[in-house]
Amino acid sequence: MLYLSENLRKYRCLKNLTQEEVAEFLGITPQSVSKWERNESYPDITLLPALANIFETSIDLLVGMDTIRAETTRYNIHKKAVAYQRKGDYDSAEKKF
Repeated sequence: MLYLSENLRKYRCLKNLTQEEVAEFLGITPQSVSKWERNESYPDITLLPALANIFETSIDLLVGMDTIRAETTRYNIHKKAVAYQRKGDYDSAEKKF
């Protein structure tokens, strides 16, 4: 849940919702929402579908899987290119980038 706190705030602001409004939708305290956005705690996993519904997004996007996948993809491409470079196959390494 590396990106959850950032995304909760981002999606809440995109929907022009206050922390109080999100809390009211979920039946929790505004302090809980504030703690989530400050990365001091996480929402209960059972609240993720409701949060995704409120923000009209997927749970994957809410927790940042798109970002995580992109970072993993970049890492794997770099790793393969370096392996080609170490073998002296610079043409193949260049094609990876």
